Amino acid sequence: MPDISDRVNRVFGPTVLCIDDNAHVLELQKSILEHSGYEVLQASNGADGISLAKDCRVELVLLDYEMPLMTGGEVAQRLRQMRSALPIIMVSGADLPVEAARIADCCISKTEMGTALVQEVDRLIGSQRSGKRE
Repeated sequence: MPDISDRVNRVFGPTVLCIDDNAHVLELQKSILEHSGYEVLQASNGADGISLAKDCRVELVLLDYEMPLMTGGEVAQRLRQMRSALPIIMVSGADLPVEAARIADCCISKTEMGTALVQEVDRLIGSQRSGKRE
């Protein structure tokens, strides 16, 4: 018998947590992902994002690298400590430091977000559900 989260995901879709300090980027991500059948949680800073990841069933995190107070790399490290297999997509408008790119499952440029976002979310959530981590 499937657990309750499987039944919820069939009705509402998998949940993606978007963390970005730019409200316009958050709304764009939400619009793209909801149009593709995902539920979206939003946080405007790393600390709030970490709290949401602790308190809610999140199947993937979409994370901006350049944020005040805590970089996306620092947030990703804390998320990995909480749930090592949680898929993380790092988003940046500039080149990412090597250590930040290594901790993420995939990196997307903000300029490619429209074309690559749903494709990468689908790929990573699919691999998570099948027990594989790429």
